[in-house]
Amino acid sequence: MNSIYTNRSQVVTQILKEVDAVKILLVPLDFAKEKHVVRICDATGDYLHKKSFDVTNNQAGLDYLCQRIDSACGRKGIQKKHVLIATESPHSYCLHFMHELQHKGYIVLRVNAAEAKKFRKNSIASSDTIDLDGIANAVLNRRARPLGEEQQIYSNLKRSSRYYKRYKKDFSRQKNRIGKLIDEVFPGFLNIRKSGIKPYSRFSIELMSKGCSIYKIRNMKQATLVVKMRKYHPVQKAIKLQAHAAASIAPSKLIVDSLSRSLEHAIQLYKALEAVCDSEWEQLAISLVQTPYSSMHSLPGVGVVRATTCAAEFGHPDTWSSLNQMCSYAGIAPRTMQSGGPDKPAIVLGLSKKCNRRLKDALLQAAHQTALTPHTAGSLLPQLKEHKLMRHYKTVSARNGKSGLSTARMIIRKMRGMVRGETIYLPAKELSVYELKIYVMSTFEKMHNNLKGIDLDSIKPENNCLTQMEVEWKHLIESLEQKDSDINL
Repeated sequence: MNSIYTNRSQVVTQILKEVDAVKILLVPLDFAKEKHVVRICDATGDYLHKKSFDVTNNQAGLDYLCQRIDSACGRKGIQKKHVLIATESPHSYCLHFMHELQHKGYIVLRVNAAEAKKFRKNSIASSDTIDLDGIANAVLNRRARPLGEEQQIYSNLKRSSRYYKRYKKDFSRQKNRIGKLIDEVFPGFLNIRKSGIKPYSRFSIELMSKGCSIYKIRNMKQATLVVKMRKYHPVQKAIKLQAHAAASIAPSKLIVDSLSRSLEHAIQLYKALEAVCDSEWEQLAISLVQTPYSSMHSLPGVGVVRATTCAAEFGHPDTWSSLNQMCSYAGIAPRTMQSGGPDKPAIVLGLSKKCNRRLKDALLQAAHQTALTPHTAGSLLPQLKEHKLMRHYKTVSARNGKSGLSTARMIIRKMRGMVRGETIYLPAKELSVYELKIYVMSTFEKMHNNLKGIDLDSIKPENNCLTQMEVEWKHLIESLEQKDSDINL
């Protein structure tokens, strides 16, 4: 239906059409960790009580709130399905409170904090009561959305993907701290051209975790150093490392012991962060395989992290908007402005800063990486090496266009078809049965390589989308081969 109120809540609008405003109960909540502040009013805006009341953030508080709501409904003759409970986008500490209200049969709405602020009575002062007024006004102006009950798998993906990114940032920071410490203890140790040791390799980490210093390397017998390095490096590396230690300027012995201990502690934290990142990555991979987004592994240059980011931020395919809205949400659609009559062309203003930055980063990285990554089937059949996304990127780049943004948009368009159809990334041109077989086998080999080290057998077969896709394609290839052989006969 065409309307100027495209952003209005259809849930609230439908209820306001069904019954009179006095037969609708509105319950705005302002959350806190210990006690929530609540008021009750009808859809005309008249409060049923002079003051707000508190409810504790536990089961007793939930029962008390339901009791107050049921009491108000009884006095006003309001049905339970016409009760609207509204709050600003809830924090983690109150999500269970809101979902429990949903399970009890109430309509729970969330209001964007910026929208609620616009509808406050006072734009200067702020208090719990004023915030409640803003939430109630936003709902009555249809600026609220139902609190979606996300499927557990997608809420886990969102949580894990965001924690993984934070852990990786902490991991990178820890590397920088170690670099500063080792530059004082043993200058040039992490420079492979000088020391011959690969930075942050298993040997370098092992050596730094046991009182590493330039004096220790200088005084160590060459035979002992060779034995330590034998597992990781050839004998010549030991000679090069000692030669570098002898040629470097040594720090004062007064600070070496202190710095070595600090380095040991930094390495312990480094190992802990590395283990946490590996564990979170494994959890991401296991969760991703149980969603249709596992098909994104078939895109060249897209691995677990980028596919998981798309799954976590876009959510279940049933909740998707249009292609243009998804691109706008991801921040890859430029803003435009048109004024001065129908003959004036639109002006492109650039990308909006109001977007999902996690999605934007993942999609742009995927776009540039997929342009550099040939399809794995190209190693067997050269004609399959250059795929459609790669050609598109090169074509747009050749005309000095926005190749990254254009390819990112195409990735979303491909993703919509792949995820909804639960199928792999297919070539643009028609292939023979033999070429298709090579293409499909290479694609699934690449997808399994992305998940190397993950125990896929621990996932129930009915939940493993990757295995289901592989079985379906296997049957399809077999049927095509059978038809092809029948034709040749």
